[in-house]
Amino acid sequence: MRQAADFLNSLPAAALLLVLTLAALIGVIVTVSPLSAGPAGAMAVFLLMYLCFFALFLVGAHIYFLLRYRQDAPDEQHAPQRPAPSSRVVAATATWAIAPIIILALSSLQQLDTVSVILLIVFEILASVYVFRR
Repeated sequence: MRQAADFLNSLPAAALLLVLTLAALIGVIVTVSPLSAGPAGAMAVFLLMYLCFFALFLVGAHIYFLLRYRQDAPDEQHAPQRPAPSSRVVAATATWAIAPIIILALSSLQQLDTVSVILLIVFEILASVYVFRR
């Protein structure tokens, strides 16, 4: 797990993951019909969507860190290096990426209502608190 977090601590790696998962998701949606895919195909689409949202949130975290700790010093050789998102931020983006998938799943089952959204928000808040307090 630590090696994966170290790999994802670079913006190019996170952007590459986003491009690859988005291309794979678009390719699967365009080429495979939902009826011929079956349950395994639907699960693969949900997994690709999860990876796509995870990469999107991870790129967002990298951009946040880039903007938050940008170097405005005239002498950039002596400026401290910009910190990368920690493994806790990577874990938090993994928990945040499940929310759009759950919303889409509930919507496809026609079970999406206000109570479900509130419970999902509470779950995400508790998961984030758990990840950052751990």
